Amino acid sequence: LTLTYTCFNATCFTVTCFSVTCFNATCFSLTCFNATCFSVTCFSVTCFNATCFNATCFTVTCFRDTCFNATCFTVICFSVTCFSVTCFNATCFRDTCVNATCFTVTCFSVTCFNATCFSLTCFNATCFSVTCFSVTCFNATCFRDTCFNATCFNATCFSLTCFNATCFSVICFSVTCFSVTCFSVTCFNATCFRDTCFNATCFTVTCFSVTYTCFNATCFTVTCFSVTCFNATCFSLTCFNATCFSVICFSVTCFSATCFNATCFNATCFSATCFTVTCFSVTCFNATCFSVTCFSVTCFSATCFSVTCFSATCFTVTCFSVTCFNATCFTVTCFSATCFSVTCFNATCFSVTCFNATCFSVTCFSAACFTVTCFNATCFSVTCFNATCFSVTCFNATCFSVTCFSVTCFNATCVSVTCFNATCFNATCVRKEMYYPMNEQHSHRNINFINPVKH
Repeated sequence: LTLTYTCFNATCFTVTCFSVTCFNATCFSLTCFNATCFSVTCFSVTCFNATCFNATCFTVTCFRDTCFNATCFTVICFSVTCFSVTCFNATCFRDTCVNATCFTVTCFSVTCFNATCFSLTCFNATCFSVTCFSVTCFNATCFRDTCFNATCFNATCFSLTCFNATCFSVICFSVTCFSVTCFSVTCFNATCFRDTCFNATCFTVTCFSVTYTCFNATCFTVTCFSVTCFNATCFSLTCFNATCFSVICFSVTCFSATCFNATCFNATCFSATCFTVTCFSVTCFNATCFSVTCFSVTCFSATCFSVTCFSATCFTVTCFSVTCFNATCFTVTCFSATCFSVTCFNATCFSVTCFNATCFSVTCFSAACFTVTCFNATCFSVTCFNATCFSVTCFNATCFSVTCFSVTCFNATCVSVTCFNATCFNATCVRKEMYYPMNEQHSHRNINFINPVKH
């Protein structure tokens, strides 16, 4: 037993079993300390002040503290291999019920941790192990956890540089490298959320809200991403990988991602003021309501794209490739695509104010109602074009090639085509003044105008 201390003051110090191999303290001041079993191998403290410290079983292999102040610190069972704190200040740190089969920490290092109120109502863990947990600066006005249940919570490296939250509920904060098997949060509110690498097998959040413009992640990899309510002013991702991306309500002012990969994308309500993605790759895209003010994608790739209601003020895609495109209501003010390639295009209502496409290639195009104010296409190639109602105010195409063009009602104010090739052209009703400037060498023997006005 080695006890070396400059100043040790305790008004009430009650211990049933206190075993210390090496205890060094410059100033250790306690008003009331009650411990059933307090065992320390090496406990070195420069300044430790606590008004009330109660511990049923507190076992520490190596605990070092530069400055630790706690008004009320209550622990039932706390076992630490190496706990190092530079400055830890807590007005109220309480554990109402802490039941742990195995709660071990290899290295817990905190530079500055300030908390006005840190309380845990119920903490149950079968196995909670952390290899390295380091925090540079953690400030929280109110940190509360009503119920935290973890069967197995393993983190190899959990590092936090700076985290400030007015109200931080439950257990989720920004990380450099965070790996979780099952992550469940009832309500997450953060002023600033930064993540370098996020890996989670199951990420479930009832309410995810980011108030300030700061959600940055270099690599975000999730097997299952399920969010009931996601609100963010700025959502920025370098690389997003998700096997299953499911969102009931997604509202973002600015969504920016360098690479977005999702095997299954499900969104009940997706709203974004600005949606910018360099590479957007989705195997299955399902959205009940997809509303975007500005949609800009360099490369859009989807195996199955299904939208009940799609609304966009500005839709710009450099490369758009979809195997199956299904839309109940597709409304776009301005649609610009350098390369638009779709194997199967089905739309109940397709409404575009301005449609610009350098290369428009569709294997099967089916639309109940196709309405375009201005349609400009350098190369328009369709294998099978079926439309119940085709209405165009201004149709300009440099090269219009269709294997089978079938329209029930074709209305066009101005139609200008440089090169028109059609194997089968069927129209039940052709109205308005239409003009097709065709060269004489272009054959139109197979074109069948049932009721043409002029051609």
